[in-house]
This record gives sequence, structure tokens and C-alpha cells, in this order.
Amino acid sequence: MPFEQIKKIHCVGIGGIGVSAVAKFFLSRGATVTGSDVFSSAITQDLEKRGAKIFYGHRAENVATDVDLLIYSPAVPKNNSERLMARQNGRRPIKELSYPEFLGELSKNYYTIAISGTHGKSTTTALIGLILEAAGFDPLVIVGSRVPGWELGNIRLPQSAAAKYFVVEACEHQANMLNLRPQAVVVTNMEPDHLDFYGNFDNVISAFQKFIQLVPKNGFVVYNGDREAELNWNYARPSVLKLIWQKFFKVRPRWRSFGFNTTNNYQAIDREVKGGSQSFNVQSALAKFHVKLNIPGRFNAYNALAAIAAALELGAPIEACQKVLANFKGIWRRFEIVKEKPLIISDYGHHPTAIKETIQAAREFYPDRRIVLIFQPHQNHRTQALYQEFVQALSLLDVLILSDIYDVAGREEASSQDVNSAKLLEAIKASGGVGEYHYGGNLSDTERLAREIIKENDVVLVMGAGDIDTVARNLSK
Repeated sequence: MPFEQIKKIHCVGIGGIGVSAVAKFFLSRGATVTGSDVFSSAITQDLEKRGAKIFYGHRAENVATDVDLLIYSPAVPKNNSERLMARQNGRRPIKELSYPEFLGELSKNYYTIAISGTHGKSTTTALIGLILEAAGFDPLVIVGSRVPGWELGNIRLPQSAAAKYFVVEACEHQANMLNLRPQAVVVTNMEPDHLDFYGNFDNVISAFQKFIQLVPKNGFVVYNGDREAELNWNYARPSVLKLIWQKFFKVRPRWRSFGFNTTNNYQAIDREVKGGSQSFNVQSALAKFHVKLNIPGRFNAYNALAAIAAALELGAPIEACQKVLANFKGIWRRFEIVKEKPLIISDYGHHPTAIKETIQAAREFYPDRRIVLIFQPHQNHRTQALYQEFVQALSLLDVLILSDIYDVAGREEASSQDVNSAKLLEAIKASGGVGEYHYGGNLSDTERLAREIIKENDVVLVMGAGDIDTVARNLSK
């Protein structure tokens, strides 16, 4: 059924950052939107103000029999009562789509630019969307965060019904990015993650190779050339695929690498961190130009380079890139400053590399200040699979407060239950680090401990993909 014909939609897991964007998409089209989630949140309350009817708790009766389409979060199991109701509806089965499947269907209607990678997806997606907006491309954008300046936060709706471009964050969990039908892809980087699904890093690489191969011959691929040089890819590494296409096809995708190495098509040079900002020059075949960023970290320089490369390949002017980057203040839960004194920063990062790079970014922007990290590990399996990497990353702090692991329902295995934050903390203490390391326990106790430890001049990083953000918001009051 074409989306234009959908008059009534039900969203299971409507409080999620992705499914809530779907709800806003259909509300903007005048559809009746209902949905359900376990708890009330700022996201669900906002949707209710916009006209959605939301039920708290999952029950079959939440789904009206005349619903045209049911959208569900990938976290919602097949035996969910509302999904069962959709399949067993007496009048007719209700069409079901997961959130990634919905994005795949939507992508068929646009020139789609899909951004994936282990780190940096949300920021890069937001930057590309903002640059294309500034350049007059009028894109549809869906991002897994909230972008200041966009009234709907996690979705930007085009002004024109004839809008051509769709910029979308393509999550790599469960290889969800393979649902999309992109004309262009951006791969920010790759690291071992989501190993409860992939099993090993080779399978992660294989999934990204399949993602790259979705690009048609007249599309383009933007990839992190610095990271590719460090990885042991097989036959389908971007540079090798590029050679294959060049040999066998007259029309082929454009391949554009970005990074700090001189071999990249878009190279950052002369990076400087000064006065709460960073700047660098971009060297490309098109031009050499200067950019300034008010968000910290070498990782954000990579994100900016990826966005620049994608935007310029689409024909956006350099001036639009420079203006957007200079004015960009970041997005929700990506080094988000929620209080100035003490400096409280909320960040979604939950991978060891993200932790290390965020600590480094804080030290660059705020030298000579004590760095305090309040960290909530996300998922027992991830903590166990990357145990030594977490030990190394978390030993780099001046002060660490480690809360209990956020248990992800339906994604844990019995074999991963042996790991816990108390054991992880002991390993960190034994690693030779010179910081203070504290076990926080549950979130209430973690917050109480943090209030005792934090000093006025501290830089406090509150990190994790679970519900640790509530601690950051409480500390900001």
C-alpha cells in the first residue's frame, strides 16, 4: 500500500527515537496515529501534544481493527500482543513493517543518502541534512537523535511535495542498513560491535560490504580512508570494489575517501584546537578551504569531513558547508552540554573507542580540568565481548563512577551473565591506571555518589546508551 493511502497507523515502541520519527511523518500527512510503549517519556508526551493517541503497556486492544499499517521497533518481539493482533485481525490482517523496513520502503521514493558506521552516524547524518537544507536541496531527513533548529527534532520534513532527497541514519544493528535502497552511502568507520548478532568482526565487515554494494552504478560511496587502511578487508574493501567497477563497467559509482592521510580524496590538514573550537583545512580535487567546528574531538573532524564529502559530491556549495559547520552546536546526547558549572555533558557513547575519543576530546577542549566519567555499560554481552577494551578505556579517567550494567531485554545470553560492573571495576583498578575508580550501583546510588564527588571546576561526562541520561538531567538541576 502506498504511504499516501495510509489513513491510520499504529506504532509499537512509539517512544523510541526511530519509531517516533515515523509517527511524526504520518502525523504531518494528516493520518491518525496511535501507539504504545512501556513508559511515558518526553518523546511520548511530545507526540501526544502533536495529536498521537498513546497507550502505556502492550495489549491487543490497543490496535484498532481498521488500522492500515503497524510499525514496530526492532526491539519488539514477534509474539508481542499488538503484533499478534495485527496478524490475527478478524476483518483482515494488518500490514506490519519494522522501523528499518519502513525506512527501506521510504527510500525507494527518493534519492537516498544512507549514513552508517560504528560511530558518528547521527552527527554525520545531521550535518549532511543541515548542509543540504542550507544549500536549498530541501531534504527529508531522519536521524537517531534530536537536531536543534528542526522543529520536529529527529525528522526534517521537506517544504515541497516534489522533494527529491532523503538523508537517513542507517543503523548497523542486525544489519538493518541492508533494508535501504540508497543511491549514495557514507561509511563513517567500522569496529567490532553488536557481536551478540554478528558473532565476530568478519561478519560486521561482510555486512558493510553488502551495504556498499547496494549503491547503483551511477551513485557514490563515501568512506573513511584512514580506517580502511587499518582493516584487513577481503575482496570487497572499498578500494578493491572501486577497481572492479572501473574494469568491468563504463558507468560506475564514484568512490570518495576522507581522513587525515594524504591518500584521501578529502583530506583534513593543519587541525588546530583553540579557545573552545577546532579548525582545519580541507584539501580536495575541487578546492582547498578552511572550516571551523565548535564541537570537540578528532572524531567530529572525521564526521565533518564525511558530511563535506557527501554534500560536495551532491553539488552543494563549499560556502554552505562552512556556514553550517561553523554554526553547528551538536545534537542531543552527543557531547551535549546540559549544565555549565560544573560542566555536565551527556553522551550516548557506549563503545570503548567512543569512550576513549570522548575523554580525549574533553581534555583537548578543557585542559587542566579534572575529567569525571559517570558510565553505564550497555548490555552484558557487549561488556563481556569487549571486556579488555573497556578496562583499557575506563582506566584513562581522573575519576570514574561506574553504574550497574544496563540490561537489554531479549538480547542477553546466559553465558554473558557472569560479567558485572563490580568485577569490571576491579579489573580497571588492577590495570595500572592512576585515577579514582568508584562503583556506583543503581542509578539512584550512582547519582548520590556523583553529587558527593563532583567539584565545581570538573568536566563531568555522563555516558551510556541506556537510561543514564536521567542522571545527567538530574545533576543539571
